Amino acid sequence: MKNAKIEHTIFDHGVRPIAPMSPTAKRLQLFESNNFDGRIPSTLGLVQKLEVVRLDNNSLTGSLPQNLNNLTKVRELFLSHNRLSGSLPDLTGMNVLSYL
Repeated sequence: MKNAKIEHTIFDHGVRPIAPMSPTAKRLQLFESNNFDGRIPSTLGLVQKLEVVRLDNNSLTGSLPQNLNNLTKVRELFLSHNRLSGSLPDLTGMNVLSYL
């Protein structure tokens, strides 16, 4: 799987679609009024081939997983319009990150 795109959907139990995602996926888009709530699972940091991560416009809470630094191919990381708290984890491993 190269792309995973889920938009304009309402899920009742948080961000579970990330967990079973293929480790070879390159693009993850969960955006525009999905009403995802809860924490971003640390399993996101295991999908190391991701190039674009869109988690914006949801109701995500808590802090970002510390292992986001494993996503060394991510060029774009969209996190706005959520209820995230805490500080950003170390993102120095994201060498090609051009949009945060």
